[in-house]
Amino acid sequence: MTAKAVIYELTDTHDCKGVVYELTHTHDCEGVLYYLTDTHDCEGVVYELTDTHDCEGVVYELTDTHDCEGVVYELTEYT
Repeated sequence: MTAKAVIYELTDTHDCKGVVYELTHTHDCEGVLYYLTDTHDCEGVVYELTDTHDCEGVVYELTDTHDCEGVVYELTEYT
């Protein structure tokens, strides 16, 4: 399993209070939407990403680089 870092733009649709985020994938599966589950109540840096468009249906590890205030996150894709 190899790790590949890719940049994604994440739109927080619940003001860091909910658990569902809308993620725009800017590589490979051009512009499709993903649902992101925040597993650490916006206090941690690990998120579970569910691929809803069958782009291999893998799990991703997301690092929050803006303390839940920005829109750019670093996503490590495990393939």
